[in-house]
Amino acid sequence: MNIFSFGNLPVILDGATGTELIKRGLHQGVCVEKWIIDNESTITDVQKNYFSSGSDCVYAATFGANRAALKKYSLENSVEDINLKLVSLSKSVSDKLLIGGDLSPTGKMLLPYGDTELEEMIDIYRQQAKALEKANVDFFAIETMMSLAEARAAVIAVKEVSDKPIIVTMTVEASGKTMNGNSVLACLCTLQEMGISAFGLNCSVSPQQILDLLIEASPYAKIPLIAKPNAGVPTADGQTKQLSPDDFADFAKKAIQNGIGILGGCCGTSPDHIKAIKNTVSSLEYKRPILDSTAQIILTTQKSAFFLSEDFNKSEIFKCTDDLPENILDAEDDGCDVFCVEINSQEDIEIFESYSYMFNLPVYIITDSIELLEKVAQGFCGRIMVESNDSLDAVKLEALTQKYGIIVF
Repeated sequence: MNIFSFGNLPVILDGATGTELIKRGLHQGVCVEKWIIDNESTITDVQKNYFSSGSDCVYAATFGANRAALKKYSLENSVEDINLKLVSLSKSVSDKLLIGGDLSPTGKMLLPYGDTELEEMIDIYRQQAKALEKANVDFFAIETMMSLAEARAAVIAVKEVSDKPIIVTMTVEASGKTMNGNSVLACLCTLQEMGISAFGLNCSVSPQQILDLLIEASPYAKIPLIAKPNAGVPTADGQTKQLSPDDFADFAKKAIQNGIGILGGCCGTSPDHIKAIKNTVSSLEYKRPILDSTAQIILTTQKSAFFLSEDFNKSEIFKCTDDLPENILDAEDDGCDVFCVEINSQEDIEIFESYSYMFNLPVYIITDSIELLEKVAQGFCGRIMVESNDSLDAVKLEALTQKYGIIVF
């Protein structure tokens, strides 16, 4: 059973783990995961409190248990052991509590903004996801993601090793976009087509701004939405005003009334905040948001979502050459709805990927090779369209549409 399906809502997640552990002696400069293993009762105490306060699910304390993060503490060779132990601690709390395997940012930046190849990023997450699957988590929680590209890498990795539910929450800045400039709609419309079970926002901005952003996105959400905000955000004078449990009860009421059915808390929240959410939503009826019926074709780039009718305006068909940047700008100036590009070789893919950050229009791919199409679909941060072609194996093409959300036109 997928607890995150619309019929099971509302669902209550947990609240903050870090701030609760600090209350129990966690200090800066240590590997949090190792500290928890050395102080087992701290995490079980925190999660017992969340369970008794109304959480249906908790995240295992595997937030930083990937090899990139653990390398700072010379623990990169202990990924499996650490993840297995941390999940077992959460499972010991109650057999009625669902446990999520928590995956978070690696601290690395993908090309072209950093020096990490996509396959390396996928492999980092794949290794952790294998350990979490071995630990028999009930679902995977990919959270606090600041980059759509990295979130995609994590989703790809998890789906390679498990068919359990995946939920994803991004974190945004005051602009309403992620640190990498991804809009909430671009993230939602890309990731839901890759087969995740729920999408939302956590951490960073205020509960009200998180609600506003999710309400704006809700007409396009085919999957349940998640709100897991902090208890407060810094004010102009540098102080942080913590929202009370009563304030969180108000947040929960607004969320349910607007079709946001998976709720929890992030930094600064406590079992009291979760209890306030639980008490509030137990008396409310959840209703699924109404989808926008006018959105016929939805494509995305890493920054934006595009809602096209079936008579959209294609650009001319461009080849992958060093003129591609100029071609991209020309298509934008000409008022095209999509950018059409031929992919005929590995060299074409390399050129395409080197300029993919420039795309402000969605991409329409023309190729005779299913293998090249898969490479493009995996590497492009967004949702692409491919021209229907008898040369593309129908079974393999359908598999790619399910894996990457490709639209065949």
